[in-house]
Formats: sequence, C-alpha cells, structure tokens
Amino acid sequence: MILYVISDEIHCDLLRKNQKHIPLGKIMPEYKKLVTCMAPSKTFNMAGLMISNILIREERLRMLWNNKHYNFDNPLSIAAAQAAYEKGEPWLRELQEYLDDNFAFTKSLSGRAFRKGEKCRFQKRRIWLG
Repeated sequence: MILYVISDEIHCDLLRKNQKHIPLGKIMPEYKKLVTCMAPSKTFNMAGLMISNILIREERLRMLWNNKHYNFDNPLSIAAAQAAYEKGEPWLRELQEYLDDNFAFTKSLSGRAFRKGEKCRFQKRRIWLG
C-alpha cells in the first residue's frame, strides 16, 4: 500500500511569541512519501500574489508534479516572497506582539463573556470558543 502524507504547513511561520513549529519532515526524516506545502501568504498577508512552496521528497512523484503542474510564478510574486522572508522579520515580530495582545484580551474576557458551560481554549495559533 502506498500512503502519501501531505503536510499543510502554510501557518508554520505564523506563531505567537515563544512558540515553536516542528515540521513533520523533522519528525519523519526518512519517510519518502511526505509532501510538505508552505507559503508566505498567511504569515505575510500576501494571498493575492498566489505563490507557494511544495516540497516533494519522492523523485518519481516530484517529476510527475513538475510535468503535470503548470508553474506560473510571476516575477512580482517571487520578489515579494523573497523580500518577505529576507526582510519581513520586524513586521512578523510586530504581528506576533499584536496577536499576543489579542490573546490576552480574549483571555481576560473569557471568564465573563461566555455562558455557563462554554469554554475558551487557547492554542499556538487559535482560540477555540464554544
């Protein structure tokens, strides 16, 4: 049986302060049928530029992908992604501070803003309400 694992790690850079993302590729270093999908779009608010990274370990699947997939990365998208990764860290740190402030604000309200029995669970990237 062939089992491919597709790991959607589009949010991998979008973490709150003092949190760490561990990519599935690090947990499964020898697994050849792992496909990892990432993009700067979520972290750096660049969804309209339509650029992503797909890491395919298995050579046969990678060749099939390259032959069937129409790869059109426009020059603006490439330049924007490169600039985001090379020079966007100060912006990302400000975003993390903003998100942490939002988490703290929500946490301060969670004890009184919800009906009895409802819960507010905090995770690395999300707040689950309900």
